[in-house]
Amino acid sequence: MSLIFNNSKNSIASNSGSLTISGSLTLENIPTVNELSLILSSEVASLTSSLNHSDSLLTPLSTSATISSGLQNQIKSINTVLSTGNITNVVHISGAETIIGTKTFNAGTYTKLGTSSSYAKTGGTVYVDTNTYASINGIGDFCGYTLPANSFIVDGDSINYIISGSITTNATNKGLYIKIGATTIFDVSYFTTVGVFILNIRLMKISGILLYTVNLFSTETIYPNIQVNSLSVNFASPITISIGGTTSYDEELVVTSGKVIWEPAP
Repeated sequence: MSLIFNNSKNSIASNSGSLTISGSLTLENIPTVNELSLILSSEVASLTSSLNHSDSLLTPLSTSATISSGLQNQIKSINTVLSTGNITNVVHISGAETIIGTKTFNAGTYTKLGTSSSYAKTGGTVYVDTNTYASINGIGDFCGYTLPANSFIVDGDSINYIISGSITTNATNKGLYIKIGATTIFDVSYFTTVGVFILNIRLMKISGILLYTVNLFSTETIYPNIQVNSLSVNFASPITISIGGTTSYDEELVVTSGKVIWEPAP
């Protein structure tokens, strides 16, 4: 697109008077509003494409671009945030993104279930132990896990502790117990048959107290066994869960795996 002024048009009327052209004046490739919009979109795309999730910083815009000092300051601020990894405001990312490396989200992450319009806070497995722990002759703890302080913040926060093990001898009765701190919350005996067992210990904060449910499943014919109750604890302190037994010989009860799953309230 071009607009040509020549000697036959030696003046241009304007609101402030006239403009005199001495000689010829050629104005070429004057961008339209739409073309200016495309140019701006291209520069925005250049800025966007330089932002990725591999911890690299923003790359400069093309040398042909002139940006305001305000935008330059914003880019400097973004670079500072990316270099320190300290993002304090909400960031919305649409579309598929790849995040490289371990990232920490202190405030929790959220997701949706199917087509639900509600968000749910995501939890996950926080502890796995595949070591073998065996009971000793008499009464004593032989395995367990200590929950960090403030593991339960709001009502509905819960922990699921799953333990599997085996009964190794037929002789004598054997007992299995669970303690939270120094308080025994579950105590059963009369294991008399070689077999396996699974303990499912579920802890949930409800109205400021700790509600617990214990499910014991075993090849012993008198089980499963289910117990539900509550306990007052200091949620601001670590909470220790201990597994122990009452046996007549060493290694009559053996724990072979443990997993702790954190399920936060929505």
